[in-house]
Amino acid sequence: MSNVNNDFEENYYENLSNNVIRREFPKVTILDNLNEDIGKNDKILKINGRNFKVLYADNFIDRARGLMFKDILVNEALIFKYVFRKIHVHTYFMKYPIYVIFLNDGKVVDFTHLKPWSTYQSKEYSNMMIEFKDASFIK
Repeated sequence: MSNVNNDFEENYYENLSNNVIRREFPKVTILDNLNEDIGKNDKILKINGRNFKVLYADNFIDRARGLMFKDILVNEALIFKYVFRKIHVHTYFMKYPIYVIFLNDGKVVDFTHLKPWSTYQSKEYSNMMIEFKDASFIK
């Protein structure tokens, strides 16, 4: 990875971490009808102006497993759709920290940063969750 990419990654995730600390919601733009076409592999998600390739947890096993035992790229995000509720998330068996964003009808209602072997209970009801890798530790 070039120095330009390293600087971008460090600044991007440092800014996102500061958002978590200050509780300032990230700006999430769901592109290409992501809400309607679950399962399509050509979807793009934009978080704070950065594009992420969409991966789906669209069946029971994928949703239960999430990112456990799985390594994703820093430009990938895992999307979960579910019935309107408060979600409990854990990072058991994970080797890297993640960011989790909770949305209700496309609007961010809660988010957090989780280290491996930790848990979080969303504070608001939501119907979609996004998980993506915290790449600030990658040098």
